[in-house]
Order: sequence, then structure tokens, then C-alpha cells
Amino acid sequence: MFISSLNKAVKTAFTRAPVRYFSITDRDYYNKNLEENLARDTVKQRTVKARGLKRGSHNMVEIYGIPIKALPESENAINANIKDLFAKKEENPVFLQIDPTRYLYSVRHIASKTEDVSAKTEEIQKLLKADPLHPYTWDEVSVHAEVLATYLVKIAKEEEAAAQKGESVEHEATSAEKAISEQEITDYVKHIGVPEKEAETRIHQLIRVVGEHILDNQAVPYYELNNILFYSLFSENQVVLGGMPKIFKRLVLGNSFTLENLQALFKNCCLALQKYKAEKPNISISDVAMLLYPEVFQATEVIYMTVFLKEMARFSKGDFKAIVGIDFVDPIADTWNNEQIEGIRFEDIIGMPQRVESDTVDSLIEKQVILDVLLEEPVWQLPYLKNQFPYLNEEENTDATVVDIRKKFYVLHRKYTDIKEKMEKS
Repeated sequence: MFISSLNKAVKTAFTRAPVRYFSITDRDYYNKNLEENLARDTVKQRTVKARGLKRGSHNMVEIYGIPIKALPESENAINANIKDLFAKKEENPVFLQIDPTRYLYSVRHIASKTEDVSAKTEEIQKLLKADPLHPYTWDEVSVHAEVLATYLVKIAKEEEAAAQKGESVEHEATSAEKAISEQEITDYVKHIGVPEKEAETRIHQLIRVVGEHILDNQAVPYYELNNILFYSLFSENQVVLGGMPKIFKRLVLGNSFTLENLQALFKNCCLALQKYKAEKPNISISDVAMLLYPEVFQATEVIYMTVFLKEMARFSKGDFKAIVGIDFVDPIADTWNNEQIEGIRFEDIIGMPQRVESDTVDSLIEKQVILDVLLEEPVWQLPYLKNQFPYLNEEENTDATVVDIRKKFYVLHRKYTDIKEKMEKS
């Protein structure tokens, strides 16, 4: 599957400290980019934005920006032919801005049980058992057919067993599954010439597998990306989940600022939330954080994806496509030519980020609480995480201390949530 690619990563997998690379940001640039996006209102924008990226002798990356709202049937040539981009099997990978966290858990779980034991050293076994904080190589987040097949077989067996009893499998569609339009998928399948009867069962089962084991039961905010993921997999393209893992983003952000910095950032967002609520009642504090600090929250993802794409351009066999959110196209294209990231490899930016020198156990916990409340996604509660406090070392996070650590986290979480909710109501 991908075990061979881990051999190179294993020597430094637990010692890397990548935060310094994520400090390559420009507040003025990101504010200007945000203003331009707001001016043309990317939430309402209905066209796909496309740019080509090339550097020296490396392969060309055709990067497409997908609007937040669903695309109309036809508005321009690119929109009308968006499905055609994936109607045939591509020779090279397709990069999608989709968080790989859930898939990482699934692929490591399967690899730890099914890969050739002789290929797995003690160090690689350790990597496979590690929480899905980040990938070790970009090949690890390439969706492997064996992983999909494992879960498709499991669903097929469940349905067959139920049918033999004269029953049906009860399954309530998640938001991720609902975002993958069955009608649109059916039209697409007809478009590429797969017989309808043959496709019906495959569509139903693959939507379930994609929804749970790739999308983690949550729809991608860029609406069409949900369908594009399905188009690509159904056409048996090599899909690379190139979005920045949400847990890794938290680790990077938590180790990029002092506690005082994040407390001030949180206070500013709360005060701004009051102001914005008068004009936009549905605005959230996470929206406000992006509006006030794009050089923090967007730039971190831009650097991650740009370095990722450069790595793919170096090693893929030819030109390839990248599909991202429309508000990421220009920042990625402009960062692509930034001399400060020239020469940075993917392996340089992943790993456990180095701490801020002044941090203590209490300050590390409080910083992650602030980010949890501010970004409104409780990543540390994911059911497949074995360690909810990976930003603490083994001496700090022990069987003897974990109860106290949890208590500190939840007390602080309630405190910051109360502050946020008070600002929302006032």
C-alpha cells in the first residue's frame, strides 16, 4: 500500500519541529486578498477560477478554485465542463483540498493489520499505531483502492446478511453523504457510459464509504468538492487528500504564539463579533477570526498546500490537476513563487511542532482551549484519537496526571465558551 514510502520518513518522524516554516506570512498581502474576496463576495461567486503553476523543469499544476455555493448547470466553459475534468482516468494524481485526518486513521488501521509483516519494522509499526495528527509522506494521503475495497466489502456483507433475513440495513445519511448529490452522481455515471444497473449499487455503497472514511461525516465547505471527490474515485483516479489536517493545524498554531498573544487575539475576535452581529446576525466567531487574521488562519493552510503541491510536482510523472477553495487559488499561486519557501520539502514541514520556550503545561492547555472555542471545532474530542493531549510530552501526560489535565481543559473550555456566548448575545 504505502509502507515503502514510510521507510524514508521513519528516522525523523518523531523529532521534526516545523513551525518556523509556517511563519512565512505577510499580513498586508492576506488582508488585501481577503478584501478582494469580500468585494467580489466569494460566497456568492458562481464561477471556477483557474491558474497554471510551473517552476523550472517541474511539472505543471493546473489549479482550479471551487466556489462555496453549488455551481449552476452552465455559466461558462469551465463550469459546464467541470465533470469532464474527471470523466476519464487521469495518468497522474488529482490533488483535492480535503482534510485527510479520518482517512489517515482508516488507512493506518488497515495497513497495520494487512500489510506484509516482514515489511514492517518496529519503527514503522509505531508510525501505523500513531494518532492521525499528520501524514508522514504525501503518498500516505493518496486514496488507495485497497482501503476503499475493504470498507465496500464490509458494507456489501452487511447488506447481504440483512437481505438473507428479509431485512434491510438501517442507515441514516450524514451531512457528508447528503452533500454528495446522488442525482448528480447518477447523471455523471451516465455521462461516462457506465451501465445504470451496474452503477446503482456501487454509487450507494461508495457514497457511504467516502462519507465516513474520507469526509468524516462532515461535508466539505466548498460544495462541489464533495461531488468532485466522488467523480474522481468513481473514475478510478489517484486522489490525493491535500488539505491541511485539522489536528496538525491546531498543533502548529498552538506552538506559533504565546498564551498572551492568543488571549489578545481571542479578545479582539469577541469584540469584533459584537460589531459584526449587528450587520450579519448569522456570523460566527470562527468567521470573524478569518476576517481579522487571515495571515494566521488561512496562511498556515496555504503554506502547507503549496509545499505539498511542489513536492507532487517534483515527483509526479507529468502535469496534474489541483482543486481547492476559490479563496485559496491566488494565495497558493503567489506563494508558489515565494523565494522563502524555495527548497522546502514536504518532510520539512510535518512533525511535532517545537514549543514556545515560555510554555508550561497550563499555558499549552489554555492555548488549545482558545483555538478550540475560536475555530468552533472540538478536534480533541474525535473518537479515534487515543491521546487528546499530544502537545504535552510523555512526562507531563501520564496515567497519574491525565485526570487533572482533562479537568483543567474542560474548566477552561467552559470559561472561554461562556465569554464567546456572552458576546454573541450582547
